[in-house]
Amino acid sequence: MDKIDKIFIADLGLQNEHLGFLNTICDKIEIFDAKVKIGNSKKVFSSEWIDSVSQKTVILRTLIESNRVPIIMLDSDTVIIEDFSKVIETKYDIQICKRSTPMLRKDNFVLEHIASFFIANSSNATIFLSDWINRLEERIKLNLMPPHETPAMIETLQNNTNNNLNIGFLDENVVSCENNYIKDVTKIIHAKSRNPRDHISIYRFANIKNLPYYKIIKLFNNGRERILFSLAFFLKRLFQVHDLKKMIKKTILRK
Repeated sequence: MDKIDKIFIADLGLQNEHLGFLNTICDKIEIFDAKVKIGNSKKVFSSEWIDSVSQKTVILRTLIESNRVPIIMLDSDTVIIEDFSKVIETKYDIQICKRSTPMLRKDNFVLEHIASFFIANSSNATIFLSDWINRLEERIKLNLMPPHETPAMIETLQNNTNNNLNIGFLDENVVSCENNYIKDVTKIIHAKSRNPRDHISIYRFANIKNLPYYKIIKLFNNGRERILFSLAFFLKRLFQVHDLKKMIKKTILRK
């Protein structure tokens, strides 16, 4: 934590109890008033979800304009496992996460990069951010297939030839490894949801492969969640149960 100046969390409609809790976690947390209040929805790709995600780049640009560089934009469903500071290279204006394997969406858009981890090292990053925001907003207006954040970023990257930005690329397995932990490689895990109930943290952790117990358990502050996850984890090991997620659900129901 000594390498971190501030942790900015955008307030897009947080309740007072949430704000109070966040302020007790760490004195480096600063709540950023986005001046926009968006309704609460746990449904992925809902209008509220799309509106919330679209604010991330706007807020990042505002922070960069306030001379908050270098700065890193992290998805809220990422889990920091180890110190990742060595990936920051200030010789680049921005650093973008490159997928280990490109993914083809249902709309035939090829995702070669992902916006879950993004570094802005200089004020020149606002040039990229402004273009990114415009493209994201245009995708929403055209009612194209969501999510919009990563495709808009890729389109900006593909059309960046005239901006003369120095761009570096980061390994997805290091800074945004999807639901997997690779020993001696992974610093940050992207704990992506698999279904609508995955907004609950223990379900998300149940999706992560190869993450040792001692690295998981320290991530739980809630005592009940620690007990439930520990029970499910060791039952899995004992009985070689492959679907840890189902086991967690059954354990919660019994409680």
